[in-house]
Amino acid sequence: MDAEALKKLYYRLVAPDIPNEWDVEEQLAAYGDCDEATCQIIFAQIPAIWPVSHSLCYNYLGMARNALSCIDTSQLDNWVRGVLDHYESGGLRAAQTYMAEIEANFLCTLRGEEGVTFAETTKLLLPYAQGLISPDIQLTPGPRIVTDTETITLPPLIREFQNKEDNFLLYKLIISYQWAFSTNQTLTTAPDDYRGHKLWLSKAMEQATAPDLLGAIYLGLESLRATHFLVRELPGLMRRCHKICRLLQVVQTQKSDPVTIFFHQLNKLILEPTLIPQDPEINALLTTAQQSKSAQDSFHQATMLHDLFAPKAGDHSDTRLPLYCGQLHLTAVNRVRQQKTQQLENRFVDELASFILTLPPGEQKQLAEHTEQKERISDTQCEESDTAVIIDQPLTLARLEDNTTTLFINLDNKQIPLPESLQERASAIRDHLGHIPDRYLSSAAGRAGSGLGRVPTPDTHDNTIIQAPFLYDEWDFRRKGFRKNWCAVIEKDLSPTRSNFMATTRARYRGQISKLHRQFEMLSNQERFVRHQTDGTDIDFDSLVESLADSRAGLAPSDRLFIRLQRNERDIAVLFLVDLSNSTEGWVGTAIKEALVLICEAMETVGDRYGIYGFSGMRRSRCEIFRVKELNEKYNEKTQGRIAALGPREYTRMGPAIRHMTHLFKGIDARLRLLITITDGKPEDYDDYKGEYAIEDTRHALIEAKSSGIHPFCITIDQQAHEYMGHMYGKGNYIFVNQVTKLPARMADMYRILTS
Repeated sequence: MDAEALKKLYYRLVAPDIPNEWDVEEQLAAYGDCDEATCQIIFAQIPAIWPVSHSLCYNYLGMARNALSCIDTSQLDNWVRGVLDHYESGGLRAAQTYMAEIEANFLCTLRGEEGVTFAETTKLLLPYAQGLISPDIQLTPGPRIVTDTETITLPPLIREFQNKEDNFLLYKLIISYQWAFSTNQTLTTAPDDYRGHKLWLSKAMEQATAPDLLGAIYLGLESLRATHFLVRELPGLMRRCHKICRLLQVVQTQKSDPVTIFFHQLNKLILEPTLIPQDPEINALLTTAQQSKSAQDSFHQATMLHDLFAPKAGDHSDTRLPLYCGQLHLTAVNRVRQQKTQQLENRFVDELASFILTLPPGEQKQLAEHTEQKERISDTQCEESDTAVIIDQPLTLARLEDNTTTLFINLDNKQIPLPESLQERASAIRDHLGHIPDRYLSSAAGRAGSGLGRVPTPDTHDNTIIQAPFLYDEWDFRRKGFRKNWCAVIEKDLSPTRSNFMATTRARYRGQISKLHRQFEMLSNQERFVRHQTDGTDIDFDSLVESLADSRAGLAPSDRLFIRLQRNERDIAVLFLVDLSNSTEGWVGTAIKEALVLICEAMETVGDRYGIYGFSGMRRSRCEIFRVKELNEKYNEKTQGRIAALGPREYTRMGPAIRHMTHLFKGIDARLRLLITITDGKPEDYDDYKGEYAIEDTRHALIEAKSSGIHPFCITIDQQAHEYMGHMYGKGNYIFVNQVTKLPARMADMYRILTS
């Protein structure tokens, strides 16, 4: 194709976002000698890439012709989908690497030499990690296998083996070792020499002659202890992993320095804990190391080995450990540890201050005087300890007859036990720090004295509770594939509002509510006659005549000669999803709330299970869902207050909200599961979530809901709804209300029709 034809084709595909002309000419120069058919095939991918990243699109054009020398044109779609997935998970550099290494990153997969990506396995790995380690643990992709004790960083892609099962098994093995480190307190328990120091391991490393060597030895010894732990706790997994562990064994280099030899023998021992090293000196060192019973033991062994090896260590000594052992990331561990320490301290001090305020005034005064006296004592005389009961310590631990410990406040030999909630917080602090600092009591006493430590009440406490985000895919119609874990949905409790809204609405729609009660009472008590029954309340004369005719004809007569009155049992669950975008401000938002009041009154009459959620947000990182009424929650003053509190917020990213409703329906067994969305406009967000892209993602989310056995329906007041609503919901699955004032009545009527 000539240069002018190429430019016209390019501009048509990227419209309306037209780039600079000189940039286009530079990128298209390489296609001057390309035939038209090939250009059309390559350029057909531009609409999927250009809206995501202009730079990525230019990189694609620079590499696409070379790619077609390795792959078939029919495979180009899948290759581009992989490029976009890598861009979204690792940025432009990751996408460039993927494109440059087409043999390893794409063709190996096609040949069955499949790796496993973090994105495709995280839904299986995260429950595994949270079940083993903690419900709060999170997983994230990254260049190194490390942890900060709250998040484990895993490789974005594992392709160490030829089949997916072994690669996935390696992911599980890495997480299992992190569980062993967590259980064995490898990164969280300080040796006695560093007790009370928040950054104990960093401090120890700083004092070492060779900090990296000390860290590698300590991690190696703890990995050996972790192997013993996993063989004991997860024997089945370790048997399955034995083959892949041998394949991952660190290959011995030609170096013969003592450090390299030691680590090579240590690696063998991590792989097979029962192995006996051939070198007698190394055997003696590792035999002692295998006797470590705690992180403290490993640390002391590591310091001795460090002192032994540091003078002999060369600049190029091989201190590698097996891949699945990971690496130390002390900066991140220390940061998380400090944050957790601060959180535990704040919660404990606040609750302790509130408890102090419940004590008699005389005891409060004694405690204030005692803490002031303690503050005047020099730091050397008030060493922090919880190993014994010290009567002149205001906050002490005592060991009871059942061998449990209880925390007391000591006042003139009088022991005041703390309530159970404070005991639990104290236990968490002891697990974290190993002791309870005395300053916690003085801080609590100070807050109590200044009136800061009040018992929280509904009037002074913020009731909004935010739940950890849910991650959902988003459909990109341009690439015919999903953006993986693209949207973060955050659930929030909506604080009830005290107002006259409910009373005003009930008064305004008094007649309509009475009519709804009568109509929905009829639905709940619906009866019908069932014919051709073996027993019943009356004779079915039609069946009787047929039976007599069969008998005279020589046929066996039927015994189904009765009619039975049957009451229909409703088994319906419905979720109402309410648009809270800023366009609902004013009468639109009021009408939506009034409609919810009417439908709730009707639902309470018919007895169907129902929940109400609002949705709004801004960008994919903050798609907010507001809980108004959960499916099994009672309709009471609290839920009525939440309805009154509904109001306009931000934008309308509808796809993630629908996917979250589908998630909430999981495990709900009902004959009919309805998802009714109430909105005033088309889906749209602040970023590129608009137009055809937003409509297609919402449509795909609705298809996903239908495939899960959910029937979606939409009530809209958008005058242009007919242009896109039929495409999203399908014919007959939406209704357009042309006047906002009619919304409350129409909504109740539509529900009655849908469920009759």
